[in-house]
Amino acid sequence: MKSNKVLVVLTSLCAEGAPVLVLEMAKEWLQQGIQPIIVTLNPQPADLLPEFQALQIPITCLHIGDRGYQRYVQLTLNFYRLCRQFQPDALLSMPLGWHSLIAWGAMLAGVQAIAAHVGNYPPHWTGAAFYKFRTLIQLGRPVTPHLICCSHYVRSGVLKWFGVTEKETITIYNGCSLEQFNNGDRSMWDTATGRSLTIGMVARLEIHKDQPTLIRAARLLKEQGIDVQIL
Repeated sequence: MKSNKVLVVLTSLCAEGAPVLVLEMAKEWLQQGIQPIIVTLNPQPADLLPEFQALQIPITCLHIGDRGYQRYVQLTLNFYRLCRQFQPDALLSMPLGWHSLIAWGAMLAGVQAIAAHVGNYPPHWTGAAFYKFRTLIQLGRPVTPHLICCSHYVRSGVLKWFGVTEKETITIYNGCSLEQFNNGDRSMWDTATGRSLTIGMVARLEIHKDQPTLIRAARLLKEQGIDVQIL
C-alpha cells in the first residue's frame, strides 16, 4: 500500500466489543507502520476516547441522528468526502447494515479495499426490521466483497439469512495480544500457594458468545495445577 492508511468506522467509542477490538487492532497497526483513522457515526458514548487520543489516532465524529431516509444519502456523501480527505488504502466498517452506504461512498472516492465486520448472529427474528436490514446487505454487495465474520457460527447465519455466497464471507476470530500474558508468573496460581485465579466473562448467554470454550479452558487450567474459578 502506498500510504498505509486504514479508515475504520464505528457506531461510537462506547466501551464494548467492537470499539475495544478496534483499539487493540490499532495498537498492532501502529507498530507495523499502518495509520488507523477512526470515524464514528455518533459522538456519544465516548468511553474509549482518551485511549484512542493517547495513541494520537485521528478521530472524526459524525451526527447521523434520526433524520429518516435523508441520513442514508448523507452517509454516502459524508464518507465520499472523508475518503477523499484522508485517502485511505482500505476501509473497515464495524456497523453492519450501515456499511453498505459507507462502502458506496468509499468506492466512489477510490478506496481499493473495503470490508465489513459481522460480530453477531443475524437478528432474523425481528420481522420487518430484519428485511430492511437484509435489503441493506444486498445493496452493499457490489461494493463490499468481504464480510468478515467473528466465528463460523456467525458466518453460517450470514450465509443462511443474508443471501450472500461463501466467497463473500470469511471467518476471522477476534484476537488479542498475547504479550500481556507472557510476563505472568504462573507459579503464583499453583494450588499449593493457596491463591485462586479468577476469570470474569461479561456476555449474553447466546451460542456465538461461546461460553463452553471458556469452561473447557478452565478445565485445562485445573489439569495444569492452577486453581481457577470462572465468573
